[in-house]
Amino acid sequence: MGRMAPRSARGMIATVGLLLFAAPGARSDALAQIACEPAPTVLCLADGRFQVTAVWETGTGSGSARAVSMTGSSGYFTFFGPDTPEIVVKAVDGCAFNGRYWIFSAGMTNVGVTLTVMDSRTILYRTYFNPPGTTYATVADTNAFPACRENLPCAHPAPLYGEFHPTTPGYLVQFRPGTNAREMARALAAKYGFALEFVWEVAILGFAAQLTPETVAALRCEPSILAIEYEAPFFPAF
Repeated sequence: MGRMAPRSARGMIATVGLLLFAAPGARSDALAQIACEPAPTVLCLADGRFQVTAVWETGTGSGSARAVSMTGSSGYFTFFGPDTPEIVVKAVDGCAFNGRYWIFSAGMTNVGVTLTVMDSRTILYRTYFNPPGTTYATVADTNAFPACRENLPCAHPAPLYGEFHPTTPGYLVQFRPGTNAREMARALAAKYGFALEFVWEVAILGFAAQLTPETVAALRCEPSILAIEYEAPFFPAF
């Protein structure tokens, strides 16, 4: 497509960017069998479900933070020495409250930080940025990752990411690599009776549309679908 993608779509590009590296036809459930492996710069949370890394940056240098596990669901990172914790991170199972895993982080630093949390079950990730020269902003993301199993008409549905917004009740749907986006989008629109708003054929493969919950559930079981995300107007333009 020649024109610029809608601003809200860029959230999907960032959210599911890692998924672009999946091989065509590969199932996300197969990738989900690979649990996090602890390493000097890797913190594993929630029984290995989440892989957490951090990169620090100052005006004179940057590097990978050192990971220190505290409990099965929490840990911290050091930047300049093993005896100085800089940021702490924990994962909380909020299934009973809103069906999501929550990510919390707090810090005692004003250097630049990029904190990345990957969910090995869905191969989705969240990235949190703290600009250099700014006191580390507390993270309290209670919508970070899907937590609960769902009753859908297939064993391995594509993940549904994000949070419903009444002002933008649309969805962004991404296809698996190798899919003919235009043809598949038209076929699914005809099959389920919805109108396409936009189709992406470069960088990501997918489409935007207004969908009912029933249609979303059905699309998540389509073999060509890699991930679905609620439209997210809060992502900045780039």
